[in-house]
Amino acid sequence: MGDFTSEKEQKLLESEAEVSNTEDTNADELTFEEISGFSDDDDSEEEKKPKKKFIGYDKQNKKFFIGKFKIGKKLLIIILVIAILAGICSGLIIKSKNNSAVKVMYTDSPVERRTITNTITGSSSIKPNDSYNVTTIKSGDITSDTFKEGDVVKKGDKLYQFEDSDAQNSLSTAKNALAKAQQAYVDAVKQKAQTVSSNNIGTKSAQNAVTKALNSLNDTKNNQYIQSNSAGKVKELSVKEGDHINAGAVVATLYDDSYMKLRIPFNEVDAESIQTGAAATVSVIGSGDTIYGTVKEKSSSAVSTDAHAKVVYVTVEVTNPGALTTNDYGSAEINGVACANTAQFEYVSEGTITSTASGTLENLNIAVGDSVYSGQKVGYVKYDNQNSTMSNAQLSYNDAVLALEKQVLQNDTFSQDSSIKNAQLALDDAELGIEKAQDAVDDYVVEAPIEGTVVKKNSKAGDTIDSSNATDPLCVIYDLSSVKFSIDVDETENSTC
Repeated sequence: MGDFTSEKEQKLLESEAEVSNTEDTNADELTFEEISGFSDDDDSEEEKKPKKKFIGYDKQNKKFFIGKFKIGKKLLIIILVIAILAGICSGLIIKSKNNSAVKVMYTDSPVERRTITNTITGSSSIKPNDSYNVTTIKSGDITSDTFKEGDVVKKGDKLYQFEDSDAQNSLSTAKNALAKAQQAYVDAVKQKAQTVSSNNIGTKSAQNAVTKALNSLNDTKNNQYIQSNSAGKVKELSVKEGDHINAGAVVATLYDDSYMKLRIPFNEVDAESIQTGAAATVSVIGSGDTIYGTVKEKSSSAVSTDAHAKVVYVTVEVTNPGALTTNDYGSAEINGVACANTAQFEYVSEGTITSTASGTLENLNIAVGDSVYSGQKVGYVKYDNQNSTMSNAQLSYNDAVLALEKQVLQNDTFSQDSSIKNAQLALDDAELGIEKAQDAVDDYVVEAPIEGTVVKKNSKAGDTIDSSNATDPLCVIYDLSSVKFSIDVDETENSTC
């Protein structure tokens, strides 16, 4: 085939051949200094001697070499680039160090005493110095509470009252047992004393003293409790908790509104036919309600009214349907005879509750409108000198018993009889039972364990508490008289503290 290479392509091929020949001719003449760019201008004879090639090109093997090692073209380029970059970085580092050294400055100053202050900053939650989660060992209904969230309470303040009827019954039983044990002990002493000498005046006197001292001790204990002697509803309270009252003071007035009465006038002539026990028809003024009652009393003589009429007063008793009060008025008809005028309803029965001791009224658990039963304990009075009063009564009893024992011990047979010792053991057990029963009652009262502020109230009157699985406390009290907090401090900052 003919040669169809263009003139342009022909020139390009000639140029490539020329370049190739140039590389083959001169490559083996390159020295380290020529390639690296470093040379020495010193004209010493040693420098002018022919230099051994460090980097060159082996024509025979067609390989570049560095020293004794033959390498490829690409690898040679990489090595040269790394060497150049290393030189640049070294120059920068030296420059940086030189610049840094220039910035260091020192100032001379005379020695003097100074205060070194180190400020530590941080954040933390402020906590009370003391706090208490109020719990209870008892389960049951909360009958009352005495505080609300935010209140400041003192240590020992009453917070909650749990329903304690069972514990109160147990305490009452324990008191009865103690009274019986005390009486049994006295009886044992008396019995033995009587066997020694029924005519022994000293023994009789000691027996009387024991009985008197025992009665006084029991009265001293019982008189602290204010009891109602009748049933009814509280009409009015004359005192409040914290008041100082004297023995015999009226604490409350009672009324029985289950029955109401009318003391109503009849004309003297009409009243002649009215007899006690007769049926009466009573009309309530205003409402028009009709109530049936019975004549309970009739006055023995007539009296004159302001209108100069002669009337006889008849007392009619009715059963209260539930709405009658002493503010209501009524009229009556008996044996077909109508009364001469209306009258105001009255309570059939009224009474008072009085205190049997002098001192401070610490507890009053009734309010106006409450119903009470006969014998119910409605309050508690603390003697002005509580400890002294109780101790004196107990000591008087103990002294009386001791005197009787001494009197009876004069008999030989007394010391050989175990009845008194057994009675004493029973008395000791009864006294221990009182203490346990009282402790059980006290467990139903939750008191403040510390002085502080109630920050959370989880339970209130009316709630039912199961202490076996309760997770939340009844309330939480914080002592905010002092607070504390803690922060994390870096050890380098803490080293100067």
